[in-house]
Amino acid sequence: MLLWQKSETGSIRELNQDVVLFREERGIFIVTDGHGNSGREAAEIAAESLVREVQRLNLYSEVSADRIKQIIESMLFEIRDLRINRPGFQGVKVSAAVACVIGGNLFLAQAGTCGIIAEINGRTIRLEPSGLLQFKMVAAENQSEFSISSDTGAVASRVLGPFPIRVGDWVLAFTEGLLVSQPLDEIEAITAHLREDPEQLAQAIFQRASSRYDGDDRTMVMARFLQSDIKVRSSGDTVLTDDIDLNFRLPIWLPLLMLSGLLGASLLGLYKWFYKKK
Repeated sequence: MLLWQKSETGSIRELNQDVVLFREERGIFIVTDGHGNSGREAAEIAAESLVREVQRLNLYSEVSADRIKQIIESMLFEIRDLRINRPGFQGVKVSAAVACVIGGNLFLAQAGTCGIIAEINGRTIRLEPSGLLQFKMVAAENQSEFSISSDTGAVASRVLGPFPIRVGDWVLAFTEGLLVSQPLDEIEAITAHLREDPEQLAQAIFQRASSRYDGDDRTMVMARFLQSDIKVRSSGDTVLTDDIDLNFRLPIWLPLLMLSGLLGASLLGLYKWFYKKK
């Protein structure tokens, strides 16, 4: 996949609490957004947990949206455990956006205030953020004033998929800093420029976010799929080709054992033939 990202630190704190992890060879990208004290560290822990578990999905003969939701919920439980038991993590939360390609199919997952837009086979798919800051613009004396109020509810998660992908399909993921001031509706309206120049699209989105509210960290990630992403991805102990039933998974030692058996039988036959000649 072709990957592109842009991230800016907000004006509230010096440290950017957004984290991005790519595993291009496995068709995975993950974005996490930490909230509260130790938010950056919590986002790093969450990202590592997600990428570790998502990478293991290729070990399963079948992968469902429910299985990926379990991974997201497990990460959220891990962060809740940190919040309760680890000093300095009181009040911390993590939001996340996940995109992964398994067997030529795309899964999308979202938790908390991250959002996702994707174009798959000509169809636009969205995962809206939840628990997002409520952002309102009030006109006063020809000036724009903004007010925000927080939703402190529990972090919710959603998963969509599988979606068969084709070359040129794309996914965009955003953290709260970009979505607090512009809903996905607004962003979707300008995604037509993505195929021409993702840098130009990002510049427009970031400029609009900064002009409305620049307090929070802002991150945008784009993935565009290639022919290699459509091919079946498999673990090291599995043999799969594009020509066989994708549900049929064969341990690599079995064909090697069969091959060695045939070779042994051939050598035995040659041995018998040689001594008969004598």
